[in-house]
Amino acid sequence: MTLLSRGASPAAACSQLGILLADVIWTMEHDSGFQSMMNRVQELLSQNVAAALYRSAMEGSVTAQQNYLKAYPPPGCSATIEGSGKDPEPEMTDEELTEYLKQEATAFLAELNSDRSLEVSKDPAV
Repeated sequence: MTLLSRGASPAAACSQLGILLADVIWTMEHDSGFQSMMNRVQELLSQNVAAALYRSAMEGSVTAQQNYLKAYPPPGCSATIEGSGKDPEPEMTDEELTEYLKQEATAFLAELNSDRSLEVSKDPAV
């Protein structure tokens, strides 16, 4: 189990320990406790990958962000529009997403500046 938890394949672990892979398979089929431990190790290894994906997403990788959100959507979000049977919009490339976000940020800043200029003109001291 230690070798498996460090990422070794069952075949590599068996080879290193000098046991037959067939014996491990037989044990998995006949010992539910052993099978449970094997399943738990696989779950823990996949959590390592999810953690690496999350870390990459938080560092700004758009692809990692998309993959993470597909695997772990926030509460209230879904991959399709509920009840419509419509597919979500097609995925954007990193470049398309970057351009879209730049446009949205520019529009937001223009609106923010517009609101600020209105506040200044309403000031009685002006």
